[in-house]
Amino acid sequence: MDNVIIIIAKDENAAQDVKDALKKLEAGVTNGKKKFNDNETLLTVKDVQTFLGIGKEKAYKMFKDKRFPSFQVGNRSYVRKDKFFAYLDSKCNNSVKLLK
Repeated sequence: MDNVIIIIAKDENAAQDVKDALKKLEAGVTNGKKKFNDNETLLTVKDVQTFLGIGKEKAYKMFKDKRFPSFQVGNRSYVRKDKFFAYLDSKCNNSVKLLK
């Protein structure tokens, strides 16, 4: 059965950004070893950069922001996939609902 995606947004640009991001996820953007949509994937700065279509500097700035749910292991920064999507959801004023 296919997932049903309902997007309710106050701003058409925000809705389109979310739709574009979900299309990339559905296409299975990879981080080199695992598919981006693998349930146990930790996302790197590069994964987030690629997924959101932002530059390296913006991605690192995002990971350094205390409100972004990232963590470090040594010199490397990660974010859990579920926390990343919860963060995106909060930025869209809870406008994205994924239903199975």
